[in-house]
Amino acid sequence: MKKKAINTAKHRFTLVELLVSMGVLVVILGFILQFFIGSQRLWQSMEQRNNLYADARVAMDLMTTMLQNSFYSEGGIPFRIDRSENYRHKIYFATQTMQNLPGGKLKYVSFQLGNREPDSSITSETATSGEWDELKLAVFCDQEADEFSKYFPPYGLEGAANLTEARNGVISKLDGQLRNSTRDPDVSEPYGSVLVRHVTSFEIVPYALDIDDTDTSQWLDPVTETQYDEFPYMVVLKLTMLSPADFKIWMEMKDTYDDDGNPGEISSSDNARVQFRKTHAYTFARTVFIGEQSRMNIND
Repeated sequence: MKKKAINTAKHRFTLVELLVSMGVLVVILGFILQFFIGSQRLWQSMEQRNNLYADARVAMDLMTTMLQNSFYSEGGIPFRIDRSENYRHKIYFATQTMQNLPGGKLKYVSFQLGNREPDSSITSETATSGEWDELKLAVFCDQEADEFSKYFPPYGLEGAANLTEARNGVISKLDGQLRNSTRDPDVSEPYGSVLVRHVTSFEIVPYALDIDDTDTSQWLDPVTETQYDEFPYMVVLKLTMLSPADFKIWMEMKDTYDDDGNPGEISSSDNARVQFRKTHAYTFARTVFIGEQSRMNIND
């Protein structure tokens, strides 16, 4: 009996052995936990990037489709590309599109970034075109029957007196459609919809077709004017975005705004905020050939 008890005692674990085993187990569990946390962060990062790519693709596809179906008549149709602000360009044009938008086939549209400054006291009722980081679409269509027909040729009859007056009227109408009168930032007006958020710059580069009459050669020249009122032959769209997490960090960085309350100069090379944007932002570009297809008769 005594010998059996002694042999049994030899197989028992001591307290030190148990503590060492538990320590090893904790270390192993720590490594496993770190692996899963890292995998989760990687998955979340990839998901945010995929969502960002998907949002940018939808916005680019919509702008491309509408530009490729842009409308022009010999009497002159209002058109403008406004490049006066720092990488916050605007475009206004008429389009014939089958997109699911209000109104008939023919409508005026505008793509532009919101102008409500971050941390400003402007309420959603008084903001003119939404939050600063929102790329928005405005639509002016025949749902406003009394107004819409006034901005097409022939001018000087019952509508606008001339093309300049028609262009100014269309721009005013489209900018007005971007007002968001709700307190909920996720709710868009019927004629002013948010396409994508967390946009840091929206650039439009129009190209004009130049023809040399002496040798019939042709080439495309980029337009440098801040306001361009002619239908271009080609347009390059550039959209720069950040993920929601990176955008929050970017907006909270110091020295964000200039003396006028606008976001810091994007082109500056000695700004930490600029360097963060260069490192983390994604830029999407799309070339749209309009060519001669916009030179249609108004009855086509």
